[in-house]
Amino acid sequence: MERWRLRLMPYQFILEYRPGKDELNPADFMSRHPHEKPKRDNAAEAYVAFVSQHAVPKSMSLDEVRESTRGSRILQNVMIAIQTGRWSSDPDLIKFVRFRHEYSIYDGVMLRDHCLVIAESLHNRVVDIAHQTHQGNVKTKQLIREKFWFPGIDKMVEEAVRACIQCQASNPGSNKREPICPTPLPPGPWSQISLDFAGPFPSGQCLLVAMDEYSRFPEVEIIFSTFVNTVIPRLRSIFARHGYPTVVKTDNGPPFQGRDFVDFAEICGYKHRRITPLWPEANGCVERFMGTLNMFIRASVAGNRDRKAELHMYYRCTDVLQSYTSFPSSGFSI
Repeated sequence: MERWRLRLMPYQFILEYRPGKDELNPADFMSRHPHEKPKRDNAAEAYVAFVSQHAVPKSMSLDEVRESTRGSRILQNVMIAIQTGRWSSDPDLIKFVRFRHEYSIYDGVMLRDHCLVIAESLHNRVVDIAHQTHQGNVKTKQLIREKFWFPGIDKMVEEAVRACIQCQASNPGSNKREPICPTPLPPGPWSQISLDFAGPFPSGQCLLVAMDEYSRFPEVEIIFSTFVNTVIPRLRSIFARHGYPTVVKTDNGPPFQGRDFVDFAEICGYKHRRITPLWPEANGCVERFMGTLNMFIRASVAGNRDRKAELHMYYRCTDVLQSYTSFPSSGFSI
């Protein structure tokens, strides 16, 4: 059926069913009017010759395929088995025997359907030709199967793509992140805290968040700028309530880069540790809380509710909001 489909491709035709009783369809006309001297039909041989001529890419000649086939012991044994119909138990022939009804031989080359069967000496060259444009596994296999076939195409293509430096460098899926290592739990409460900012919000305010990494207890302060002169007094207020921590972890923001913050750390006696630049996952404890806090603020604004009262109910702890008592009379405006 595949061969007849290829033979009829140059023609434009429409298939219509007409019953035999129709006067416009004299049933079985060819068998009732046979030719006196039927000629031998060489359509199959012509088809095989056409495929063998057009299945070779421009970068490879048919003579090379024929010469490599002649020099391949495996393909020669396969061709003998095709002609005789006797397939031995040779391990090299087992790879071919399952497709034994699809082979054909013409002028020293071997075909499987419309594809040339390539000797093992040309396998790597065929894969290199198909992979010249550095397509992926699927596309490279499709390009090869359009004209060639040999056992183990999938495995060879996958190994070639995996070993291709250009493909690995340009493939975004190859730039995988290292597995996340959990941060060890601090030895006790308020021994290690993380600092970060939320905002700025449309009102111009920001939120300074200090979170204890042991108990996940947050302290939230409203500030009107992120300058170090504004951040340090808020931290003094937080440390006055809970004591000085051992380690303070921050990102690489401007308030934490200057000499003033270094002097403040020396006075308070804690170690200031900055995370890896452009890697917020290293400060994941407080970063995760920022998502929850921002979601709560958006819900409060959308519902036009009292943010102070809502925050009291949200955390179920009035100590978290002790700093809010010193806000201006205008209220918590986000």
